[in-house]
Amino acid sequence: MKKVLVPRVRFKGFSEELKEEKFGELLFRINEKGYEFLDTLTASKSGEMLKRKSINYHIQVAKESLKNYNRVLKNDFVLHLSTYESGLAYSKEIGITSPAYDVLRFFDKNNNDPIFFKYVFSNKKFINSLVPFTYGLRQGKSINLEELNKSLIEKTNISEQQKIGKLLDQISNLISLEEIKLNKLKQLKETLLQKMFPEGNSKTPRIRFKWFSKEWKEEKLDDIFKVITGGEPPKNYKNSKHPVGKYKYPIYSNGQEANAIWGFSDNYSINTEAITISSIGTIGFPVVRKMFFTPIIRLKTLLPYNKNMNINFLNLSVSQINFSFNQAGIPSMNSNQLKDNIILISRNFSEQQKIGDFFCKIDTLINLYQSKLNKLKQIKEALLQKMFV
Repeated sequence: MKKVLVPRVRFKGFSEELKEEKFGELLFRINEKGYEFLDTLTASKSGEMLKRKSINYHIQVAKESLKNYNRVLKNDFVLHLSTYESGLAYSKEIGITSPAYDVLRFFDKNNNDPIFFKYVFSNKKFINSLVPFTYGLRQGKSINLEELNKSLIEKTNISEQQKIGKLLDQISNLISLEEIKLNKLKQLKETLLQKMFPEGNSKTPRIRFKWFSKEWKEEKLDDIFKVITGGEPPKNYKNSKHPVGKYKYPIYSNGQEANAIWGFSDNYSINTEAITISSIGTIGFPVVRKMFFTPIIRLKTLLPYNKNMNINFLNLSVSQINFSFNQAGIPSMNSNQLKDNIILISRNFSEQQKIGDFFCKIDTLINLYQSKLNKLKQIKEALLQKMFV
């Protein structure tokens, strides 16, 4: 039965089947040497050829050796040492690259859009199709270009190619902008944490809200919190990442936030605001828990003795700790090791509240940016799956 080459999502006005063309009839290998005066390019994790100097990648190469490097032009593709896991690298730069790489150029530049093929040659389908032509061990894998040349590549007409390439590029640019905004906000939070909490031997933060001037005090965790160690999972639970019917109370285990949900139960063991700390395998990562929950498998739970203290402020203070733990075998931290830690805290509940609320607002913004970024990535992934066969 003939395979129908029609994508599920298309631009209006396009309905014809895609055509198949041999890789070796689409691109040819070039060998242009003697351009040692051009910038040296390298394949990046982003799937593009970048100037080495722009990414602070410095390696000494003799001028005589550079004469043997291949020239790369804008809109060329490069088969490199990691193509088996990331696809062909696209170049928007002019430069030279290692003779260990194969530089590939279109036979017909008028009917093949390089931006469209940038996404064709970096998507999962193409990468998976390379398996039969890939040889060697993980650190020394190579792709047989002669065999790859016989494989079939699906393509549409140049007009639809350009529309698809432009759309995916616009989404990719939005993703990059959101990543920059998110990283800047995270850096801002980190800078403020350093300045709004005492550092070194100081007991006074460098930046404070108006009207607060008293020194902060050292306190052992054991004096501030009741420490509970998680036990066995509850009898009635659902192994799920989301609530299911009556099973609406989260069960937390060790690990970072995204991996800490173990399931959901119809009951709970903790009925107040608390801080959980991973104490086996993954150590640390304090998290505020504001809903009823059950800790399991030695997950440490910190319950403040004084309910007037701000839980968000306390969590930020605990986050400053460089936790000590047992490193033999599986990393682990017992209750005594945790309780002996000392933190600096403001004894003014109003100051605690202001600091806790301030960083909560930053975290809310971070979560919003992260959510928007995730949605954009999901849209891009869905389009890559549905606009290609």
